Amino acid sequence: MMSIAFDKHHNRDITIVNAETLTTLFLEISVDFQTSHYELRDSIEIALRSHGEPLRWAITSVDQGRQKVHVEAVVTRDMSVL
Repeated sequence: MMSIAFDKHHNRDITIVNAETLTTLFLEISVDFQTSHYELRDSIEIALRSHGEPLRWAITSVDQGRQKVHVEAVVTRDMSVL
């Protein structure tokens, strides 16, 4: 069963799927450092969405020499859509 709902808080449509096909993943990713915190947030969320729907994420370190931000995140993925 799948249905569409609207998330008023984030102003976007969300898809509700069968819980039996969902899996939760823990990710560690690196993204390029951005000068604006808005651009950094967007670039992190875009990178995470390529793996699933982000539940939470946190910047865990910054590599100033390589201009990289390291992020740990938890995402859910609908395995029936793969």
